[in-house]
Amino acid sequence: MVVSAHGALVQMTPRVKRGQTLLLVNGVTDEERECRVVYIESKRRIKKVGVEFTCMKGDFWHVYSPLIETVSPFETVSSEEESRPNP
Repeated sequence: MVVSAHGALVQMTPRVKRGQTLLLVNGVTDEERECRVVYIESKRRIKKVGVEFTCMKGDFWHVYSPLIETVSPFETVSSEEESRPNP
């Protein structure tokens, strides 16, 4: 299973159709969220199904997601900046 703030990509065997509305349940918190099938990849009996939440409220997955830094932590300091005294 792959999760995101917008939904998930899950494996399932039941037949679903694109556009179909499903009720997704978080097995850890028992929270329920309505979602819509937006992608289906079918191979044999197992299907990968992409779903997106119909309403973006709260944090359904409760997964930590670090903020993207605007400055690279690996940015180098020029030798000119190194020689300046700190105020």
